[in-house]
Amino acid sequence: LMLSGLLIVSNTNGQEAISPNWTIDVQFSSVQPFGPSEGGAEIAGGHSPHSYDEKWHYTVGFRSSGNVRLGASWNTGEWRLKASSGFMSYRLALVDNFYRYEDPLGKIKTVDLRLSGMARLSGKRNIPSGFYTGIFFSSTAATGSLVYDDMEELYEMENPDPGMCFHWGIEAEYLWSTGEKGLHFGFNTMVTMPGTAGDLGKLRLGSDSSYQIREDRIRVYAFGAGITVGMSI
Repeated sequence: LMLSGLLIVSNTNGQEAISPNWTIDVQFSSVQPFGPSEGGAEIAGGHSPHSYDEKWHYTVGFRSSGNVRLGASWNTGEWRLKASSGFMSYRLALVDNFYRYEDPLGKIKTVDLRLSGMARLSGKRNIPSGFYTGIFFSSTAATGSLVYDDMEELYEMENPDPGMCFHWGIEAEYLWSTGEKGLHFGFNTMVTMPGTAGDLGKLRLGSDSSYQIREDRIRVYAFGAGITVGMSI
């Protein structure tokens, strides 16, 4: 019993929990946005023998984009509460519903705010390294939009009206730290879950367009992964 007690005390002294601290970091990631399986932004027009209504149908899709985020976290050793803001330009594509080919359509520039709460599932108690996972809530606001000139001429499409959307999702992060204070490096991944409210923007067609808008809301989900560099203070 005395030996067991000594081992427990020795282990506790060697693995003392870290003091709560703040960290600041910057994250560089690649994001793959995707639209809803049904009800995405869509236009129809022209003549197609392959469609039930003999019209061409095009939906708005997305291409992968780069994302830069600045964040600050409060760490207790077992929990990590993080607020971050990011800037991203969503690259839009117009996808033919029958042949599935896509043409570059334009861009929507955005800024977002994300709040994350994560629990540490593994790692040493005396340094903030380890594997964290949890959920996040975010809001994304469009700050500008652009339709490429050739697509504007072909479909008489105007720049989308900017919008705002809200997401929730799952986030996971692995951190490696040089110590309780100092530099840390990490790998982060996230995915948004069903339940998006709002939209990035709304499609607009000119009055002379031969196409009609079947759904104007540009809704989006996303999967992303990236690297993090920061410092505990």
